[in-house]
Amino acid sequence: MAAIAKLFGMVLTIILLIYVAFFAVVNHGVVAVTLWPQSAPLEAPLWLITLLSFSAGLILVGLIASIRISALRLALYRANKRFNRIEQAKMAEETPADSLRLKG
Repeated sequence: MAAIAKLFGMVLTIILLIYVAFFAVVNHGVVAVTLWPQSAPLEAPLWLITLLSFSAGLILVGLIASIRISALRLALYRANKRFNRIEQAKMAEETPADSLRLKG
C-alpha cells in the first residue's frame, strides 16, 4: 500500500511541475506589485509573483504544521513517561507479594 501511495505522490508531483512550467511559459507579462512598507511598486513577471506567493504559503503552512507536530510529540512523550511511572509502581507492588509465596 505504501508503494502505491509513493507512486501516486510521484505522479501527482510530476503533473504539478508540468502545470507550473506551462503556467510560467504562458504568463510572462510584467505585473506591478506594491508592498506595504515600500511606496515604489515592484515589477516582476506574473509567474514569478505567483510562484513566490505559493512558496510563501507553503513555508507558512509547514511552520504551523511543524509547531503542531512538536506539540503532539511532547504530549506523547509526557503520556509515555506517565505510563512508565504507573508500570513501575505496579511492578513494585507485585514484587513483595511474589517474594512471600511459598516455593515448592
